[in-house]
Amino acid sequence: MRLLKFKKEISIFLLLGSLISCDNTLDSPKFEIYEGPDNITENINAVYTDSALIKAKVKAPIQEILRNGDNEYSKGMNINFFDEQEELENTLTCEYSIKNVKTGIWSIRGNVIINNIKKKEKLNTEELFWDASADRIWTKKFVRIETEDQILTGTGLESDQKFSEYEILKPSGFFEINE
Repeated sequence: MRLLKFKKEISIFLLLGSLISCDNTLDSPKFEIYEGPDNITENINAVYTDSALIKAKVKAPIQEILRNGDNEYSKGMNINFFDEQEELENTLTCEYSIKNVKTGIWSIRGNVIINNIKKKEKLNTEELFWDASADRIWTKKFVRIETEDQILTGTGLESDQKFSEYEILKPSGFFEINE
């Protein structure tokens, strides 16, 4: 009986001693959660085809595949688009872009330039959205379009992805009107 009482006292003493001696100043290993990209590829040079025809060529200094699957081009990209005869039709350059894999929509920013080679027209804006599955590009930002004989400006634009048919939503500046 005396031995059992002694064991209880020792157990209580050890328990109290361990609680009193616990100190939060001890360095315990700290784990940081990695929140960076899952994959980083440098010097991208990709060719996209459909039915063995080249549709686009993409060049970018870096591509990052983020944890959610989005594709980010943090140092810009250059895309060449080709027609059915594999002739260069349009080019797109920008300083930054990201593709949302859930929606399929690209957010393209920073000195965005689209050149329609066949129509000899050039679009400049700071931000553009592109939905390839809907064949559509748009922006709410200021746009500047150079044609062969005039410069068009305004705020907002909607266009097909080939930049062959477009509408400036709020045109500004001077325009030639043929009557």
